[in-house]
Amino acid sequence: MPNTSEEYPRLCHYTTFEGLQGILQTQTLWATHYRFLNDYSELVLMKDRLVDFLVPIVKEHFKRGIAKWPEARKVIDQDGGMDISARKYATKMIEIAYKETGGEFYIVSFCGEHEDDYLNSNGLLSQWRSYGIGGGIVVVFNTRKLEEILEIETGKYEYASLHISDVIYSDDEEKFKKELYRMLPSSLTLLKAAFGIWN
Repeated sequence: MPNTSEEYPRLCHYTTFEGLQGILQTQTLWATHYRFLNDYSELVLMKDRLVDFLVPIVKEHFKRGIAKWPEARKVIDQDGGMDISARKYATKMIEIAYKETGGEFYIVSFCGEHEDDYLNSNGLLSQWRSYGIGGGIVVVFNTRKLEEILEIETGKYEYASLHISDVIYSDDEEKFKKELYRMLPSSLTLLKAAFGIWN
């Protein structure tokens, strides 16, 4: 899976002066629990979209699995057919993925570099409106270094998942599919590990 640093060499984190002081003193970026975001329903509603995305992929693996594992046809028939069975297992995959996190999603927000040099030099007005009242600041990070730190943190503390990825807005179907295809290899590994019937 390509690293975010390949698309965004630098990431910007907008904060207040007090926020910057906390970052410098603790050498830490504090993540916010998703329920404290302005629209935390996004992570809940995303489950259905993830299932819809996986159903055709699971169906394709079922079709291959039938040839290698004769019992697969019986399982699919018992479920009520290919469509029902694929949705059932896609739903299980997403439930397992959510369960692995304990439903505990924490988020740190960054902005990637923009194609417009003016915005890169002066920042995003939307962010200054949120953080610039009374004085705000933007901290610019080397994305590759952040990825290296996340790899260390994940290994040290055995986090279920710790990564940098793009926000996917509901109306950007192309980006939605692109980001999910980036995660597909790990999803298929989960499918194989969970049900052990595909090679």
